[in-house]
Amino acid sequence: MNHMIKELAERHTKSFHDSVMHDHQDAMQCFDCEEMLEMGIKAFKTLVRVEKLFRDADAEEILEFTDELEQWMCNSYVHWMSPVDVAEELIRRTVSTGFTPSNLEEFRVVKTQCIDKVESNRYINASRSRLFEESNQEDDW
Repeated sequence: MNHMIKELAERHTKSFHDSVMHDHQDAMQCFDCEEMLEMGIKAFKTLVRVEKLFRDADAEEILEFTDELEQWMCNSYVHWMSPVDVAEELIRRTVSTGFTPSNLEEFRVVKTQCIDKVESNRYINASRSRLFEESNQEDDW
């Protein structure tokens, strides 16, 4: 009889332990995901501030926001996007455990803003190239 009572107690203790450890691991994965997303959010906001500083300095004629500088900004936004697929996979795994990172919505907002900046820059560059080609064709006349 003592053996059965001990076994019952051990089963309940193990069940409690396993449950807590599993939940703890899931919670830590969510915390790690939140930290990673926060790094991405801060990095994007830094890029936006840097771009604003350059553009404000250009408006004040302190420095010229050259095509080269604009290309550097665009490349920086593209570089920011490079680990987004990995981040999305970590988000997917984290959410599948029942935990949702508290900063997920903010991350998704800055991701969309970054995509918009990159696409806008590509449109601007394509338009400039087209205008440049057209002006060269006029010179041929």
